[in-house]
Amino acid sequence: MIPTHSATQTPSFLRIRRANPSDLPEIRRLQAAALRGFARRVHGSEVVESLIPRIGDFDVELVSDGTFFLAEIEGEAVACGGWSVREPSFMGSEIELPTTGGVDVPHLHGVFVHPLFIGNGIGSILLEKIDSDLRGQGFARARIAATLSAEGFFAHRGWRRQGAVFGALEGGLIFVGMGMEKRFASELRLAA
Repeated sequence: MIPTHSATQTPSFLRIRRANPSDLPEIRRLQAAALRGFARRVHGSEVVESLIPRIGDFDVELVSDGTFFLAEIEGEAVACGGWSVREPSFMGSEIELPTTGGVDVPHLHGVFVHPLFIGNGIGSILLEKIDSDLRGQGFARARIAATLSAEGFFAHRGWRRQGAVFGALEGGLIFVGMGMEKRFASELRLAA
């Protein structure tokens, strides 16, 4: 069993690095496993299976931007996640996010942990790395359209609920999530 650690300390067994293009197949595998293993309980199999192909569509740009991370244990990918200043595109143009008053705010594009590693603090460590990267880029806040199954994870780590978000999926299915926002520090800039 992997010992748990605080999000501010990365244990020696865990390596977090910026993803590169050769990691894309592993990233997509992790995302699918995480959604099937955890989100399916809340969103149902049909919604999750319709959502999985759309999640991976955006990863190429995030990896190219250098804003997507991979967490590994002994060379095995166990979690991934990232951010960008682009609007989330994985649910199509129908996604409805609460407005930001015309200010560009970076978006998290998920934190995905393989089901075998949930509950060991790896997601928290990865999220802290992403938060730190955003702060290092000078952003004072960020947003996410979280799955309902991940809403509590983000809320426990300082993310505040902003209202429901909706996305149209194949076959007339609807993804319902929670728009969330985190403010890092008032003295930092709000946008790029």
